[in-house]
Amino acid sequence: MHEQALHGEFKLRIDARRRLALPNDVRVQLAAAGSDAFITVAGRNQKVWLYPERYFERAVASGEGEGATGFPLAMFGLAIATRLQIDRRGGVTLPDKLLNHFAIFDEVSLIGVRDHFELWERTEWANHRATLLDGLTAAQCCKPEQTT
Repeated sequence: MHEQALHGEFKLRIDARRRLALPNDVRVQLAAAGSDAFITVAGRNQKVWLYPERYFERAVASGEGEGATGFPLAMFGLAIATRLQIDRRGGVTLPDKLLNHFAIFDEVSLIGVRDHFELWERTEWANHRATLLDGLTAAQCCKPEQTT
C-alpha cells in the first residue's frame, strides 16, 4: 500500500514546548506519501510509531492493521492515536500523553521503518542499533564459504 519505503536515522531534540523540528528529508518523504500530517500510535515495540496520515486512513479502512503484521489497532493503540500536523516551520508538537507514556523527554532518534517512522529515546536507540549491528556482523562472519 505504501510505494516508497520511509527511511533514515535522524538525531533530533524535543524543545521545551514539546516541538520536534523535522528534517527536510522526513518532510519530503511524508509529501511523497501524499500526506502533510502523521498519525501516531503505540507500536508493538513500545515506541511511538508515526504513520503518514493518508497511509493510516487507507490501512484502517481496508482492515490491514488488524493482523499480526499490520500496525497495532488494539484499543490502547487507537486510544492514544494522535494527528500531528506539520507546522509552517516544518515541525510537529508532540502531545504530553505520548511523551509521558513512552518516557520521551529531550534527545531522540527518528527511525524510518518502511511504512512508518519510530521515535526512540536516543540512548536506547543507540544501544538497540549496536545490538542489531552486532547481529549482522555475527551473521556475516559465520557464513560458510561457498566452493566453486
